Amino acid sequence: MMTRVLGILLMLGVFAAGAVFGAGLVREHRPGPPPPHPSPAERLTHQLDLTPAQVARLHELERSHRDELGALMRETMPRIRAVLDSVENELRPMLTEAQRARLDEVQARRPPPDAPLPGMPGGPPPGHHPPPGHRPPPRP
Repeated sequence: MMTRVLGILLMLGVFAAGAVFGAGLVREHRPGPPPPHPSPAERLTHQLDLTPAQVARLHELERSHRDELGALMRETMPRIRAVLDSVENELRPMLTEAQRARLDEVQARRPPPDAPLPGMPGGPPPGHHPPPGHRPPPRP
């Protein structure tokens, strides 16, 4: 009986130690930029378990509609950016000085509104995160 109780206590102790260690790791390793989001084609490839031939055809279809999608994004993004800017402006007074400084850094790293969009002609690949301070050239 005593051995069983000691075994349970030992298991609980190991579990608690693991939880404390894991919490410490989470605090020490704060996330950097978010991982790149998979493109719609990548999501479909995995969700539908496409064959290599199907993936090749999907990429052809994606390329054939890229200009159409790019035009739609260029038309819509300024409106989306305006709403997001409004949210940030309303949030700013609630932030601490350090948080406002970080928001300023985040905003400074954003590409200009007329920069090519990721995955679109002239733009970086999908999911690309430019280095801090990088300003891509404006669209022609």
